[in-house]
Amino acid sequence: MIARSRQAVKEKNLVKDVAGEVLGHGVREGLEHPPLIETISLSKRYGVRPVLRSLSLGVKAGEVYALVGPNGAGKTTVIRLITGLAFPSSGQVRLFGVDPISQPKVKSRLGAVVEAPAAFYPYMTGRNNLRLHAKLVGKVDDKRIGEVLDMLELGNASDRKVGIYSLGMRQRLGVAAAILNKPEVLILDEPASGMDPLSLHLVHRVLQQAAQDGAAVFISTHHLDEVNAYCNRVGILEEECSLTRLIWAVVATVTVSRLMMCLRP
Repeated sequence: MIARSRQAVKEKNLVKDVAGEVLGHGVREGLEHPPLIETISLSKRYGVRPVLRSLSLGVKAGEVYALVGPNGAGKTTVIRLITGLAFPSSGQVRLFGVDPISQPKVKSRLGAVVEAPAAFYPYMTGRNNLRLHAKLVGKVDDKRIGEVLDMLELGNASDRKVGIYSLGMRQRLGVAAAILNKPEVLILDEPASGMDPLSLHLVHRVLQQAAQDGAAVFISTHHLDEVNAYCNRVGILEEECSLTRLIWAVVATVTVSRLMMCLRP
């Protein structure tokens, strides 16, 4: 059954929801709710070189979806397309059911870190960087800034200049900026990159909490241990743009070892 689903994905070259076939009854409960993040036959070319080909997926409220693939497979391109930082060559992106490029106001409900680590002014403190970001997203006060700093355990370092932060601290500050406005959609590019175990634990906890609060969480990664830690659904993106293999799974039920076994040719 898994092989048949995998072959169907290969033939159509797009993401296919096979959770029901992998895990049996009960996994389709709640799937009637429309996705907050959706791509429809999404493709991207740079000149004559295809980077992404016919990508279709959806992420609903309360889900953590991981797009897994090696470096150069196109994960960051997918995130740039979803967040409106790049234009698709063909296909559609929808956030909350609308096109984020033609209706940019929808981005106010989005929190994102694209091409981590996030860019901050190194001569400003962590707190002042977040204050500047708060002015851009709007409706964020100093109390909320203090809350996210404490959530990422950056309170003691908040009044130091970001230029002396470690990579892990800058990564955590990026996540803090992304959740400032309590977004309904949270998108992170390689959130585990360069993080120490403490930073990883804190970010995992924040992403899990965001999903529990009803956000749709979408991350890119090439670390399967990260997938096993907190993701509900998994898409495998291979090089040269084709989503040829996919298992959507409740990872708490389907372990990484079983996931890897399912993905073997």
